Amino acid sequence: MTRTALLLVIPMLLCAGCYYGAMQGAHTLGNDHMIFRGSMMFPAFFSAEDRREADESGEDDMDISPSFTFATGATSRLDVGVSAYGYGVGPMVKVGILDPSSPEAVSVLAGASYVIPARVIATRASIAAGRRFGPDFEAWAGYEFGYSPDLLNIPEDSEGGLDWDAVDNTFFHGISLGLQYELGIPDSWVPESVVIEFVIPLGLRWDMIAAGLGVTY
Repeated sequence: MTRTALLLVIPMLLCAGCYYGAMQGAHTLGNDHMIFRGSMMFPAFFSAEDRREADESGEDDMDISPSFTFATGATSRLDVGVSAYGYGVGPMVKVGILDPSSPEAVSVLAGASYVIPARVIATRASIAAGRRFGPDFEAWAGYEFGYSPDLLNIPEDSEGGLDWDAVDNTFFHGISLGLQYELGIPDSWVPESVVIEFVIPLGLRWDMIAAGLGVTY
């Protein structure tokens, strides 16, 4: 992990975000492989009318959101680390099901986050199946879900701020598709890999897709 990655940690922690997007493939990192990944998730509505109604009503109105993950391969099939997303930070663990040397992979990820303003614990999990196409490229599909304060629908207090005492908890879930490309450039200032992920949130009022872009050091 480089100085660039370290400089990214503090601003990521200070930013808010939604809870969609694992931003990592189906393969585990490998024994003793340590990474830092910073990412941004961008929502896109399928309808301009839905976009206007979401702005006006504030209901299920997803914003651009950052996240980060610091992780290490504890074994060839087990990653452990910490993630920050959706106003919180907490531990995560990822377990690979298949032989790590196989081009195909299936993994299960689970994590918990302390949502700082709400002072409660949020949980999340995902399952992903993917394949490597050569040494530098991986594609995967997954399903993610969890239980968290409803970060898309936080009530306002009498002064127009966020009323965290009145926020409801919600079950969230979505379908994801992702790509990861290993850059393979031996320079400490160049990312190790680039990740692109698309998530279709399920159960929201609006039809939308969230597109994520991440870099790994």
